Amino acid sequence: MLQTTCQGCGKMIETFPSQPRKYCSVACKNLTKSTEVTCKNCGKVSRVPKSISSRSFCSSKCQRQHEHLNGKEKARGRRAGYTTKACKTCGIEFEILSSKADRRHHCSRSCRSKDPEIMALMRPPNPKTVLCAYCGSGITRSVSSFKVGDRLSFCSMDHLGKYRSGSEEYGDRLLKYRRDAGTLPNNLERYIMEIFPSLTYVGDGKLWIRIDTGKRKCPDFILSGSNKLIEIWGDYWHEGQSREDAKDVFERAGYECLIVMQSEIQKDKEATMKRMNDFLKVTI
Repeated sequence: MLQTTCQGCGKMIETFPSQPRKYCSVACKNLTKSTEVTCKNCGKVSRVPKSISSRSFCSSKCQRQHEHLNGKEKARGRRAGYTTKACKTCGIEFEILSSKADRRHHCSRSCRSKDPEIMALMRPPNPKTVLCAYCGSGITRSVSSFKVGDRLSFCSMDHLGKYRSGSEEYGDRLLKYRRDAGTLPNNLERYIMEIFPSLTYVGDGKLWIRIDTGKRKCPDFILSGSNKLIEIWGDYWHEGQSREDAKDVFERAGYECLIVMQSEIQKDKEATMKRMNDFLKVTI
């Protein structure tokens, strides 16, 4: 492992010689290579790549609207087969193929969705009000969406994700899928099982520990006949998480826990195995 400096924030990061990293995270890279631009028409501030930072509008629609309001329409030569038409919703003129002029009446999908006539057509047939499974707010759905079992409904994708992260049934189903796919245990966990035969792998859902918050935790390994746990954390998936906080959670549930990072095993395998052996107090 090599020590290098992030080109974005200056933070020290570790990287492999074969795959050198320039930034500490994808977010830092995007932040460094982008800049803020304020739209001249609506005032919206958005981040765009520095290569196109000279643009003055957030969208082509805003540009057309700004030119229309300020009388600065560009003198464009009309292309063959095209005609101009006024949008039914915002009134801005736009170019369209002459063959489609009779069917299209809006300059964009956004304007089309705001048209009262279109909104009336998009209302679900035989509407039914149900409750969001996460927050309990009312949602309007069509009756046809309830024909397949008792399907759960959510008012937003954010609430769907929060429901899944806190649902024990969803967690069990996900672990079963990974077991059936043969991805549990992974290669590093198999290596630990070879070094310490006394460890039992329970990361596939064989052991669930109820913690003080009411949720459940599934550790990676447990020492047979004891309350000692081993957790193997990948640096990518557990970036920024506190090992001490995780250990305290297991201790309050009556377990001793040792958390080992993947990078520690890769950097100094012998010292890491000795630390695990001292914790387990077994002969390898």
